[in-house]
Amino acid sequence: MLKALSLMLNTLEYSIVAKGVETQQQLDQCAELSLAGVQGFLLAKPMSTEHLEKRLEYLLNTV
Repeated sequence: MLKALSLMLNTLEYSIVAKGVETQQQLDQCAELSLAGVQGFLLAKPMSTEHLEKRLEYLLNTV
């Protein structure tokens, strides 16, 4: 069902972001579906605004 929904939304040019990704298996499934993005504990734990700002600054300066 997810594959059909993903195909339909991609055809309609919607971007799909998966929320609550907690396992490598879920991340792999998202990759197979070619989702626009993912978020969840697997990628990053909740953090304060200050921590997020520092992390983004670091990432922007290393690209």
